[in-house]
Amino acid sequence: MKTTITFASLFAVFLLQGSLFAQVVAPGSAPVSPTSPPAAVTAAPAPPVAGGGILKFEEEVHDFGDMEQGGDASFIFKFTNIGSEDIVIQDAKKSCGCTTPSFSTEPVKPGEQGEIHVKYDSMRLGGFNKPVTVISNASEPTKVITIKGNILAKPSDPTFVAPVQGAPAPGH
Repeated sequence: MKTTITFASLFAVFLLQGSLFAQVVAPGSAPVSPTSPPAAVTAAPAPPVAGGGILKFEEEVHDFGDMEQGGDASFIFKFTNIGSEDIVIQDAKKSCGCTTPSFSTEPVKPGEQGEIHVKYDSMRLGGFNKPVTVISNASEPTKVITIKGNILAKPSDPTFVAPVQGAPAPGH
């Protein structure tokens, strides 16, 4: 019982903190009234940190196009560290259970290449568009790479012939 009360108390504190921070207005910006439409917010990209590692992907979105169910829906995203310090990939967060990323945690030195492998469960039919968020110590600490495509049903076996109703079984 004490654990439940403690957990509930902690949850309430975190919930209260979140609502307090959600109402903070950034310096230099106008407060938003509940009746006015939200202003378009465009965040300027953060400039690279001087002397940091910089991830440069060869391809950030890979489109498999139409592919057959059960086919190989895996892709290797290659990147180069074009910065001046080592980069270490800390995580690659998938958006759902149908996508599996893998990567090395070995440092990628300036000028060297690294890889992030992403595999999709191609037994699921239909279109897909799955982002993977790469987290590293690079000057841009999060980077999104994406796989997309369309899985088509595997064609049925053309050599299979269903038995005719009432006909003797083959071999009899």
